[in-house]
Amino acid sequence: MTETTQPRTHPVNRWNDAEAPNSDGLASLTYRSRLLGSDRTLVNIYGGNTSTKSVEKDHLGREVSVLWVKGSGSDIADITPAGFAGLKLDEVLPLFDRPQMSDEEMTAYLDRTAFEVGRPRQSIETLLHAFVPARHVDHTHPDAIISIACTPNGPEIMREIYGERAAWVDYIRPGFTLSQQIGAAVRENPKLEAVVMGKHGLVTWGDTSKESYEKTLQIIGEAQTYLDAHTEAQPFGGAKVQALPDAERDALLVRVLPILRGAMKGARPVILNVDSSPEALEFVNSHAAAELSQVGAACPDHLVHTKRVPLYLDWAPEQGRGGAD
Repeated sequence: MTETTQPRTHPVNRWNDAEAPNSDGLASLTYRSRLLGSDRTLVNIYGGNTSTKSVEKDHLGREVSVLWVKGSGSDIADITPAGFAGLKLDEVLPLFDRPQMSDEEMTAYLDRTAFEVGRPRQSIETLLHAFVPARHVDHTHPDAIISIACTPNGPEIMREIYGERAAWVDYIRPGFTLSQQIGAAVRENPKLEAVVMGKHGLVTWGDTSKESYEKTLQIIGEAQTYLDAHTEAQPFGGAKVQALPDAERDALLVRVLPILRGAMKGARPVILNVDSSPEALEFVNSHAAAELSQVGAACPDHLVHTKRVPLYLDWAPEQGRGGAD
């Protein structure tokens, strides 16, 4: 590990025209969603949602505008076409003119607009996708965007990066009001390319599935470029502890992890995952790690998968080298 922070990798465009479905409907939405979900710097586990709007024929052969949107509780990394809810768009769009709506009222209403039976319940952010007029919409939680959107001066930084190409929406709980605010921002400014949601994430869109995917990567890449240009050489006060050589570290983990696992399991077994990436080591070995690790999650979405603060052990290898006592 060095004390100089290396620029994070920009999102990689994995779209392959030879593999992508020829049609621009549900199959293409599935392909795009899995590409986005394959990169956890763009979408956290079970997070984010994607959609497309298409014209389908109902059970009577009538043409119906359908909003396909990720079902609640699914992960777009491995989603299949069956994982998307299908709603009759013409019955959903009138909600944009409602002055207010509770989560319970919204969910009950949307349940009645189902295009097909047997599909999963729609995401809590379904109206976001309906109210944005583009055919394809992506809502992601990219690390680069979150890093800025969770700062006190997030709106100013976003204007510096995107100018008038992106709108900022302050954080409120996902649901009707947030969807209405985002839909209004996009409808009122056809030149917008993205909406940044304070402490939450990003909304992007396109006329085709490929265009939406590439716009998502472009907007995130611009945020990452800004972060790279403003990265401090020692963002966490420099190294307090030097990382062990790989072989020595692995030997120590073999002895320590079973003890930790046993202490943590409680009423059910626990599986531990070790992250020894350069980024993780730079943080946990730093002077500021003890204090910063206890501040709490900056992004509310992260709390879905973590507790408020992690356990921090103030320990250096030289204090117990050769043993796991």
